[in-house]
Amino acid sequence: PAVSSDWLGAVDVGGTHLRTALAGPDGRLAARSRVRIRPHDEISQVGDAITALVAGRQVTRVVVGMPGRIDRRTGRLEQARNLPITWIAGLSTGVLSEQAGCEVVLAGDAELAVIGEAWFGAGTRTGDTAYLTLSTGVGFAATSQGRLLAGQRTGFQLGFIRPGGPGQPLLDSLASGQQLTALARAAGRAELTIQQLLELTAAGDQQARLTWARIVHYGAWAAVAVCHAVN
Repeated sequence: PAVSSDWLGAVDVGGTHLRTALAGPDGRLAARSRVRIRPHDEISQVGDAITALVAGRQVTRVVVGMPGRIDRRTGRLEQARNLPITWIAGLSTGVLSEQAGCEVVLAGDAELAVIGEAWFGAGTRTGDTAYLTLSTGVGFAATSQGRLLAGQRTGFQLGFIRPGGPGQPLLDSLASGQQLTALARAAGRAELTIQQLLELTAAGDQQARLTWARIVHYGAWAAVAVCHAVN
């Protein structure tokens, strides 16, 4: 594609993978990549991914989705349970913008997702759209009339609710991939995908059935809570 000043970069820093994409002036994806995050490696892998994404193109802005709480005023990541704690201080708009050589904006990953769904997906620009993600953790965001419902800090932190009451497990650990990790450890496996979990469940594996039932139960609980919160 021809070089344009309207190129936009996108980066998703997840709990397990780092994804990048580049959109041209027509809004179509021109490039995308997905690599596994090395949690014990340097934070520079995030900056390196952004630098590689914008190389050779006039990218005016890169939006980075983070799985944590961001202060919009300072542009700093304050907390992210799924990322190495040593990374927190270095994940800011200032540091990443300097490395990339263009404007870098930090945003909540669920917030970016709900905007995408409201404007281009299953949501609506005229009413309310709620977005619930059950991934490495549990995330939630919402829009009304196509505009993000948000305050100074990103996210509603739904995952920090304890459905069973004080002292009980966080929703973040009950309805997410953390259940898969726990089952994999118990079975002596390196990892377990959701597809493998469903296959084990269909084969009659009792622990797999219990894990799947727990994810469905608390995922549904979260969905109902989200609907009531938005309405």
